[in-house]
Amino acid sequence: MSNKAVFFDLDGTLIDTAPDLALSLNILLKKYNQPLVPYAITRNESSNGAKGLVSTGFKKTSDKLIKNFLDIYKTNICVNSRVFPSINNLLVNLNKRNIKWGIITNKPRKFTEPLLSSLDIKIPPDIVICGDDLEKRKPHPMPIIHAMKKLNLSNNNCVYVGDALRDIQAGNSARVKTIAVKYGYIKNTDNPSNWGADIIINRPFNIFDGIKKIGFL
Repeated sequence: MSNKAVFFDLDGTLIDTAPDLALSLNILLKKYNQPLVPYAITRNESSNGAKGLVSTGFKKTSDKLIKNFLDIYKTNICVNSRVFPSINNLLVNLNKRNIKWGIITNKPRKFTEPLLSSLDIKIPPDIVICGDDLEKRKPHPMPIIHAMKKLNLSNNNCVYVGDALRDIQAGNSARVKTIAVKYGYIKNTDNPSNWGADIIINRPFNIFDGIKKIGFL
């Protein structure tokens, strides 16, 4: 195995989880006799956690609503969620070059593990760091630095790929190469060009070429 690795965010980068997050939110809204939220709105909030999602359907959020949402989501975690197109091909290509790969997400482990086990991911990750594993989470660089230490890698030999500003902030603070993906859960008001990524990718099948362009391969 080489001394290189590509790390990925989970939701909106590797996995399209928005359909099940939207489903869970609308189940919650039905329970409280509230109007349903259109998928397009929910999708753009899917990177902002339970509180952000619940706030799209309720004027006021509460710990009770958030807990109810998470309970619903746990039972619907992989109804319609799918690996983004060409991601498995990307992982196979990395594996052929003996490049490690991992997941660094703010999603809690109790949701991350059942989601991953329900999906057809061709090459198992070398490491998975979840949002509740460490003292800090993204945009803090701690999770990325921790992953590098666990795999005995230097920052010069790592790339981080994500669809949110906090992903690029974490990667830049950890002094690794960063790739921003525009196909993820990005609001119309967001501008990835201002995030400071080394390169911006429009589609999942462009990630491998992006990794080449930044001189990683």
